[in-house]
Amino acid sequence: MTRSDAHPLQACLEDFQKMGRWQHDMSPDMQAIERAAESLREKFPLSFHDLNELFHQAQRHWWFAEFWHVPRKDGWLSLSFRLCDLDENNEKQAIRELLEEIKQIELVSVVLRFARPDAYGILSPPVERVLNVAWGSESAETYLNYLGNLRAICKVVPFARVADADMALWVLHAKYFGPWNREVSEYYEGDPTLLRLRARNLIGPLRDLRMSIMARAFEGVLPDVAKVIACYLFELAVREKAKAMGASDYEGRIELWKVIDGLKGKVTQDTWRRWRDLKDTRNRMFHQNIKPSESEMQDLLHEIEEIEKSLPNVRLGKNFTL
Repeated sequence: MTRSDAHPLQACLEDFQKMGRWQHDMSPDMQAIERAAESLREKFPLSFHDLNELFHQAQRHWWFAEFWHVPRKDGWLSLSFRLCDLDENNEKQAIRELLEEIKQIELVSVVLRFARPDAYGILSPPVERVLNVAWGSESAETYLNYLGNLRAICKVVPFARVADADMALWVLHAKYFGPWNREVSEYYEGDPTLLRLRARNLIGPLRDLRMSIMARAFEGVLPDVAKVIACYLFELAVREKAKAMGASDYEGRIELWKVIDGLKGKVTQDTWRRWRDLKDTRNRMFHQNIKPSESEMQDLLHEIEEIEKSLPNVRLGKNFTL
């Protein structure tokens, strides 16, 4: 496969050495560090002397010393596993045990990356930034989120190892946030896999919020998305309210205006008129793409919230998933 045929991330991996020289004035030899870490995979128990030997090799062959110090500890690590036995079923406990001993999640990731490059990468701000990695409630969870992203990329891009995806993304960060490059920019801003991961990382933490709260959250950032959510929720809210009031015509096959008309006499005149007006606002927004005024958007969201309050056992948009 020629470079022109390679996936953009594979091309980034090929540039790892060159980018290392450009950013850190040295050519990294990651394979030399991996060879030094081979003996750690099956060794049990591990000692701080074993880890320090690995860290010294990292200082010699990579820019480890620019960011971390070798821990000044000795003795045995209190671990309940061998590094070769790690898999996705036990790694959460393993990472927490290593963290308890080493104290820094980045150093934990360095150990795992060089001892098990098949499954692990180094937790680093450049790659966190390029993927918008979601922070966990504690550092081990953040690292697991990070690994999940790397492994998802490996399912799409034919990398032999997770560590290769990690290095490629590090180069992607340097290229995208460095001198402008059209090819790199078009890839980063348009690749479906990266966009899905970044969207999940950024928006995923909001998934348990009520949709009406999410619409409020998006108002100042993604107003068009807030508009679509509000239109969607208003229709759901009116139909759910009609159902709760015993109306016979509330299902989706019935047009919304007919549902509202069917509620005349069952809700107050003011409420009926307000819903008719809000339905017109919704139609202008949704079908005619007419931007609502600030007051119209606030009225729509307020009405959705009021209907929600009157239906405590109903969660609007519960089948809507991020």
